[in-house]
Amino acid sequence: MNWHNVFSIRRVGTLFIVVLLSLGGSIPAALAQGYSSRPHTFVIGGAVAQQDQARTLHHLAGQLGAGAGYPLTILHVDSFDELSEVLRNHPDAIGWSEAGPYVEDAQADGQQLVALPLVNGDARTHGVLLTRKDIPGQHLDDFNGRVFGYADPRSYIGYLVPSHTVEGGRFETAHQDDHHPPVSGVSNAHTGWDQQFEYTLRTGTQERAIVALRTGLVDVVVVDELVWKVAVKRRPVLIDELRVVARYGPYPAPPIVAGSKVPAQIVARLGQALEALSQSESGRRLLNELRVDGFAVRSSADYDPVRQVLSLHQRLRQQARSSAPQWISPRMAAGPSGAGAQPTVPAYIR
Repeated sequence: MNWHNVFSIRRVGTLFIVVLLSLGGSIPAALAQGYSSRPHTFVIGGAVAQQDQARTLHHLAGQLGAGAGYPLTILHVDSFDELSEVLRNHPDAIGWSEAGPYVEDAQADGQQLVALPLVNGDARTHGVLLTRKDIPGQHLDDFNGRVFGYADPRSYIGYLVPSHTVEGGRFETAHQDDHHPPVSGVSNAHTGWDQQFEYTLRTGTQERAIVALRTGLVDVVVVDELVWKVAVKRRPVLIDELRVVARYGPYPAPPIVAGSKVPAQIVARLGQALEALSQSESGRRLLNELRVDGFAVRSSADYDPVRQVLSLHQRLRQQARSSAPQWISPRMAAGPSGAGAQPTVPAYIR
């Protein structure tokens, strides 16, 4: 081997980099940090309309990866536990999570906040309480004895929000006309809130919760308003079949997050690429498909109210487990043979 030639090549390469930097050029982040060109995982959780937006999410991954110099490939999961596990085991991955899981995973695994979606310039969203049009009721408490469907027990909007009233929070009655502000009120939900239902059914994703409601498998659900809007856009017939009973919120929107090993400069580039989507025609088309008008880089402090709710919820759950008697549905207690039959405890799908 001609070592003279080898050292000459190295000197030329070093000289090229020095000249490039002196002329104001930059080295792509992936090259500068020695990252491989292999795609990194972009995990999509249940707070996003996965099935209806599969193609859109694929395009999002492409534009985001190209803009940040961090190639991405989509991975759909059915639960926030799966999303957390992927980001924990593959800390170079990113994901689209939800408020509650992000707060928990940031504390437990060092998950990083990248950006939040914007709707009408606001990085907050609402939960919508949905039922079929043939079912009466104006508040969650009006659905006693019904079947409640939810996507995930870690879902902040779909499960934790309707589970109890938090001091300072609001329960907002829905209006048909969005130009009129919601009327504030209070829900009297309590720690044993799910005991008012015949049973609760876990659907895996918010999309499936809407399908379960439409087909009669469940009677009432709470989903993110963004998911509801996408569902209505894809299937306008939902307007004739379902109704919005009430709105909860607002709450911090489902965030784009990064694993603990994603370098800070890559996190920043990802945020910049998301914010830049609204500046190009292709990016605006993509945002329109997502039913958002942009993304914004925000501080993790935006989720402090969620942290307070989760802390309170944990305390209430611990108190309930230590003091509350086991509940049996009146229908279940009657048994298949009516009076005198052996009571059975419904198996909750958590």
